[in-house]
Amino acid sequence: DPSEAQDPSEAQDPSEAQDPSEAQDVEFWCEIQQTWRAGLLCMAGLAMDCAYNAIGDNFYKSWLIQWAGFPDLQASGIVLGSQLLSIPGTVATLALADTIGLAKTGLVASLAGVLLSGPLFSVPQSLPHRWIGAYGFVVLALGAVNSLRACFGTWCCELFPVQVRSTAFGFYFMLAHFGAGPFIIVSAALRL
Repeated sequence: DPSEAQDPSEAQDPSEAQDPSEAQDVEFWCEIQQTWRAGLLCMAGLAMDCAYNAIGDNFYKSWLIQWAGFPDLQASGIVLGSQLLSIPGTVATLALADTIGLAKTGLVASLAGVLLSGPLFSVPQSLPHRWIGAYGFVVLALGAVNSLRACFGTWCCELFPVQVRSTAFGFYFMLAHFGAGPFIIVSAALRL
């Protein structure tokens, strides 16, 4: 009977009638989940960047005043001088990244941060703070640390495939800043 004949488009299996945008969303998030190794590296890089930021911008001035006995004006001058020095230093760091690559520049930055972190705290305590050499060293060292951290954000972002780069970076950035970063990195390292 022709009236009972079904239109072929109506006889589709309901599971096949999926919204294409939903399928793309699932594919997108699956791809982000596959970037977890890059995500661990990203969180480690962001942890280093946060440490540099805390030393250079937030913690160091207070430490100079409270523990090293620097007057407020001198401590402010050191931090401001290092920030001014980090402007050309940041350009030089990113030029170095273009020359030798972001990963190698990140290693140089990490090594410099480790080597300079001790003297940054020992020199102001061991030398008279009126001596220009102590002042100059601290400005140079802190400026170098602030300059070298410029490569971490770019390097962390470039760890991910282009099609999910912004979302993946944002996801791992938030994990790192919620304090979950170190826990996840250590847990994953123990299981690898």
